[in-house]
Amino acid sequence: MAVKAREEQPDREEAPRRAALFSRRRLARQQTGFEQFVAWLLLIISFVGSALLDGGGVDAWVRWQPNLWIAGAALALQGVLTYVQWIYAEQGRQSWQYLLAVLVSSALTAGGYWQLAHPWGVQLLARWQVPSANAPYVAGGLIILTALLIDIFPEQTLTA
Repeated sequence: MAVKAREEQPDREEAPRRAALFSRRRLARQQTGFEQFVAWLLLIISFVGSALLDGGGVDAWVRWQPNLWIAGAALALQGVLTYVQWIYAEQGRQSWQYLLAVLVSSALTAGGYWQLAHPWGVQLLARWQVPSANAPYVAGGLIILTALLIDIFPEQTLTA
């Protein structure tokens, strides 16, 4: 019986690869940084929504006549609400403080973007054949859901 020399197969890691622009391993290491960037961006969007709402609405900002004192107070309130969310993030939905902070913060965010997003959303839904009687409610629900996600994702991502 003849013994054949067994040729060692190179490890999968060392195997020659096709030309690639990015390594999956390198991208996986950057994933956390990207998630944090998106979380900070969403947090800023949430703060802008609060300032839009309490500064007098989109019309006041377009005319360059917002109520800056109330907009500043809204930003401070949004900061406090975000801080409360982060404090009670570990307890999550079991804490009434967390739930209250999320609901108020999301309401401020949704209210700030309502004037901008609701008419556009209703028109888009009408083009997608959503009945005209239901489109305003569906658009409003989507705005509220988006505001909730905008408020929850940064808190879940930026706290350990």
